[in-house]
Amino acid sequence: MELQSQSGACAAETPNISANGVLFAMDRDVPVGSIVDFTICFQEMSWVPVVMWQIDCHGRVVRSFEYKAVAGLAL
Repeated sequence: MELQSQSGACAAETPNISANGVLFAMDRDVPVGSIVDFTICFQEMSWVPVVMWQIDCHGRVVRSFEYKAVAGLAL
């Protein structure tokens, strides 16, 4: 996944997505209060061709902390 903020784009993984928000694990910190854009992609794997859904999102960082030796961001 790629996350876009005022300081530029960076690669991120999403170890947790819930109704309350999204947790990103990434190699750099983004300040609390920053506005970010990101895209969530869903895939359905089966015997038929892959079906993909894409959701473009916009959010604000509400927490920043160390998560498993990388920066963690909560939106």
